[in-house]
Amino acid sequence: MTELELYKFCQDKEIGWRGESLIMWISPSEVQEFADLIDRCSADDGGLDCKIQQDGTVCVDLIELCEEYDIDPENILPKEEQ
Repeated sequence: MTELELYKFCQDKEIGWRGESLIMWISPSEVQEFADLIDRCSADDGGLDCKIQQDGTVCVDLIELCEEYDIDPENILPKEEQ
């Protein structure tokens, strides 16, 4: 996965910073597309931690994923100045 691929995938998703976490919410119909993007083909790699909400939406913290693919998370969504 490239930074550009992740950036494009995130464009129409709900995404936001929560402290030091960059959280993205993925609708159930888009989970397979996201799985294909991150290309995790083996259960041996430990998978990707996520939370499933009551409506089936999947909530993912992108920080670990960005670190794995050497992506600056602020290139996906800049932090707002406080």
